[in-house]
Amino acid sequence: GLFALIILVASIIWSFIFISIGYFFGKAPELFGKYAIVLIVIALIVLYLFYRYINSPEIIREVEK
Repeated sequence: GLFALIILVASIIWSFIFISIGYFFGKAPELFGKYAIVLIVIALIVLYLFYRYINSPEIIREVEK
C-alpha cells in the first residue's frame, strides 16, 4: 500500500512537470530554442551526477555484498 502511494505521488509530480513544460513551451516554440542549451546543460549535469553516484565506492560495496 505504501509503495503504491509513493509511486502515485511521484507519478503526479513528474506528470505535472512535463505538463507544465508543454504548457509554457507549446505556446511559443521559439522560446524553447532560447532555453534549449540551458536545458541540455542541466540534463547533462544531472546525468553526470547520477553516473558519479552509481559508481561511488559506497554503492559498489553495497552491490558486491
